[in-house]
Amino acid sequence: MSRLPSILGALLLLLVLSVSSARAMGDLTVSASSPDGTHMTVTWYFYEYYPNDCPALAGYDVYRRSLNDCPNWTRVNAQIVPLQTGSFQTYQISDTPPLLGTMYEYEVRFVDAARNSVSGTCVGLCGLCSLRARGSAPDLSAPITQGRLQDWGWAVAITPCATGCYSYFFVSEPKASELRPYVATGETIRFWGREGCGGLEGCGLEVDHYEVAGCDVTPARPASWGQIKTLYR
Repeated sequence: MSRLPSILGALLLLLVLSVSSARAMGDLTVSASSPDGTHMTVTWYFYEYYPNDCPALAGYDVYRRSLNDCPNWTRVNAQIVPLQTGSFQTYQISDTPPLLGTMYEYEVRFVDAARNSVSGTCVGLCGLCSLRARGSAPDLSAPITQGRLQDWGWAVAITPCATGCYSYFFVSEPKASELRPYVATGETIRFWGREGCGGLEGCGLEVDHYEVAGCDVTPARPASWGQIKTLYR
């Protein structure tokens, strides 16, 4: 008797198991803005397409750090932001940053009832996720990133300075054409603008204005588009 049916059955089972283990519970995106010039509003959306895949998940904690003080994260919510039900969930908290005119980075973390992270224990918790967002009060009062530029053809990429907690961004057309001369000069550029994250491409930057600036040593090995995409997944 041929063993082909049993082999095909085993292969099909492995395929089903691999797809099941690789599936993600949902996608999450975060944004931060200053509605009144003194407070920050942090908003995040979670699209949950496999409910209850992580029974330990109780909700969220939100942390903040200054881009000039990378190691020091501070939790900004007194109580856990409880998990909602439904496929499309919207969350929002208000924060009073310590300093005005300073760029802050906010991070949303999945936690259990004891405020322990569940990201490592719930495999595939997040699919296309951008868990961090940056903003200042007042809005656009501080630079969001600074670094040297790479030409990707369809966009220019910002390889951030090694000092601070600056992030990778890409700038698409038509602004990319305006910035391409700085690729050749290797000058460091400081940017003010608004980010848009959560897609396969990573985080794009809508540039409000920029200036030539300086920074200490930038990473010697610039990141590729693929590497940057993995930071937001």
